[in-house]
Amino acid sequence: MKSIILLFVSVALSLFSTTPMFAQSPPLGTTANFALFTAVGAFNNVGTSAITGDIGTNVGAFSGFPPGVVIGQIHVADIVSAQAATDVSIAYSYLSGLTCGSVLSTTLGGGQILTPNIYCMGAASSLNGNLILDAQGDPTAMFIFQIDGALETSTFSSVTLINSANLCNVYWQINGAFSLADGSAFVGTVIANGAISLAIGATLDGRALSTGGAISTSDNVVTNNLCLVPTITCPNAVTISCNNQVPVPNTNSVTVTVTCPGDYTVLYLGDAISNQICDNRYSIQRTYQVTDACGSTAICSQTITVNDQTPPTVSCLANVNVSCAADVPAPAPNSVTASDLCGGGVTVVHVSDVINAQTCANRYTITRTYRATDLCGNSATCAQTITVNDQTPPTVSCLANVNISCAADVPAPAPNSVTASDLCGGGVIVVHVSDVINAQTCVNRYTITRTYRATDLCGNSADCVQIITVNDQTPPTVSCPVNVNVSCAADVPAPAPNSVTASDLCGGGVIVVHVSDVFNAQTCANRYTITRTYHATDLCGNSATCAQTITVNDQTPPVIPCLANVNVSCAADVPAPALNSVTASDLCGGGVTVVHVSDVINAQTCVNRYTITRTYRATDLCGNSATCAQTITVNDLTPPVISCLANVNVSCAADVPAPAPNSVTASDLCGGGVIVVHVSDVINAQTCVNRYTITRTYRATDLCGNSADCVQIITVNDQTPPTVSCLANVNVSCAADVPAPAPNSVTASDLCGGGVIVVHVSDVINAQTCANRYTITRT
Repeated sequence: MKSIILLFVSVALSLFSTTPMFAQSPPLGTTANFALFTAVGAFNNVGTSAITGDIGTNVGAFSGFPPGVVIGQIHVADIVSAQAATDVSIAYSYLSGLTCGSVLSTTLGGGQILTPNIYCMGAASSLNGNLILDAQGDPTAMFIFQIDGALETSTFSSVTLINSANLCNVYWQINGAFSLADGSAFVGTVIANGAISLAIGATLDGRALSTGGAISTSDNVVTNNLCLVPTITCPNAVTISCNNQVPVPNTNSVTVTVTCPGDYTVLYLGDAISNQICDNRYSIQRTYQVTDACGSTAICSQTITVNDQTPPTVSCLANVNVSCAADVPAPAPNSVTASDLCGGGVTVVHVSDVINAQTCANRYTITRTYRATDLCGNSATCAQTITVNDQTPPTVSCLANVNISCAADVPAPAPNSVTASDLCGGGVIVVHVSDVINAQTCVNRYTITRTYRATDLCGNSADCVQIITVNDQTPPTVSCPVNVNVSCAADVPAPAPNSVTASDLCGGGVIVVHVSDVFNAQTCANRYTITRTYHATDLCGNSATCAQTITVNDQTPPVIPCLANVNVSCAADVPAPALNSVTASDLCGGGVTVVHVSDVINAQTCVNRYTITRTYRATDLCGNSATCAQTITVNDLTPPVISCLANVNVSCAADVPAPAPNSVTASDLCGGGVIVVHVSDVINAQTCVNRYTITRTYRATDLCGNSADCVQIITVNDQTPPTVSCLANVNVSCAADVPAPAPNSVTASDLCGGGVIVVHVSDVINAQTCANRYTITRT
């Protein structure tokens, strides 16, 4: 049986921790749905208060609804209020046990701004004016207030939320009464240990819960529809056959509804297995839980039923036909094929063999039944039919047929040499039945039909026939000399009848003579065949001939050694074919003709880079030929010769000549066009705009991609000073009339263009005789 695995994920491990992780919501339980609740105390409303959310008391009187209006449920002393009384105590203890993060004075408000923290006040406190809670852009930020005493507000005081602050994350733990004055606007969840009083026109967005104390309301608006407990809906129930079909847990398959702002978390809590009776028959209760950003939770369960009712599939062994009882195969449950829909082991057993229609020991049928059972007890059967029917006569193999030439060679009957056996065993008797002579034309020419009969112990019988043929048609045996292959006519041997071997099967002399030499298929002086025939005759006129084939076949090509391989750089250097330089000779003599066959160009990558395979052929008088190949390699690896333009010296950058590749001289060893390009101008040692050198590079490339570079040096060196024209000379009467220096009025220009800066250098006074009589040399 499959092991039962139960997995639960605890969500309340830290409910009573005194140092929880900051920003963790308290466990509200059933109180999450309440807008106003007290565990112990009367609940009274005056006027038309409007409450959204559940309200109630577990112990105490309840009145005022109507005229008050509730959009929710009223719970007074019922099972829900009883659980809420427990849950509010747990939540109060949780909040009071948190570690204080910051101590506040007992007076809040007046435009005070607070950021997320756990605040504590050591005595009864009040809210006067506006208190601002700033979440600083974090909608999950927590504001927790621990007040060791009562909390009351002044009229029209308020709590304002800014920068994503969420009322679902504001908690007030009050160790005493909670009182809202007329017109006050309050937010958050209040968990007090005392009475709750809402004066006329006060509003509360959130909850007010008490562990013990009366609740009174008066024309108030209390809204708790933004922080309701989430809802979760599990996938529909599923029924499957096999455990391998159980769907994997999928938190994305549940439907969740939350009202609390912020992210929520869905957890797979576990699978509870029950009612398991085998591997594929049980039920699973699968549980999921959702927790919203306010800490409220809800769970749902999905039922998965695994119920294997499908029997296994079983395929019996093929039906069998046998001749003898001894051939009936033994039951073989291990050879029966069976499989189960759900996998796992299937047990196959032999159930029974039932014998039917038996007429003798080797004539009946067997119905053989097998049963296959899966791990859950589902089973199926199959039947195999085995037929036993001995209708087979014994097997008899006669002696092999005999062909003989002479009557003296006929063998005597030999029944003991005849082979016979029965399929079902037992003795078999073989007898010689008859010899019948047919078609006799002479003493050594006729046939004998010899019959044998084999009979088994059950009377089944079979005959066989041996044919003995006496027929002297055998010519004498004659063996010619072996065939001869020669290359040339001069090598053919003379006839030799005495070298022929002959004999007769029935004895007697044999005469051998040379009959003829016949020439065939002559195509040239040394290519033809000779069929040389010899004739042998025995004493009965039977004769035989044999032929010796002498083949004259000059297949030996002449010998031709080629010229040595050649390496050249250019196509123009390739030598012409030279037939007279090739030597050739033939085995059988005679003239040999040499011709140039072809020049085959290979691996050509450019006009001067390739190989030539030059072939010569030598042919003898019978057309036998041989070729030889000479390799001529053309490989231009020599770069072209390039001569750069002369170096140039200029004064100004504007005088630098443009690149002129068409003026560069270049030539190639193998001739053909050479392309010259300007590669680059590299500036070096530049000290100003008109003082540097240029290294100008040109490249020449031949038709095969071989290239060479050359360099021209262009020097730019401005040594020419600018031209400057001073202002006209001036004559004045008094020193006070001497004009001030005016460098901007001086005219100046530079050979190379560009800006020229003019500055006043000095005024030198000469030949002064009094204060207003002298000359100034202004530079």
